[in-house]
Amino acid sequence: MIAPLQRRYQTFFAGRTPVSFAVVPGPGAAPHTFGPDAPVYTISVLDERGAKALASLDQFGVAVAYLNGWLDVDGSEVPTALPLISVNGVGGTGMSFDRAW
Repeated sequence: MIAPLQRRYQTFFAGRTPVSFAVVPGPGAAPHTFGPDAPVYTISVLDERGAKALASLDQFGVAVAYLNGWLDVDGSEVPTALPLISVNGVGGTGMSFDRAW
């Protein structure tokens, strides 16, 4: 799950100012930070369904996982995350979490 997010993060922020965030890949696991600074939000994977949804990088799947409690998101800059996630595997939309969730 971390590898696809890392590739997407590097591609998405290649020409932009990076926003750092963390992913906790499972209950009790250490967080993985993406970006050069302290994370401004954290995505916690709460079970295998959440891990699968996040690894898919699909907006709908991530939204369903969040709404079902398979993922949790905490932090002050949550809207910056969604462009990393694609719609049906085709790039980010620029929508924000607050509009989609």
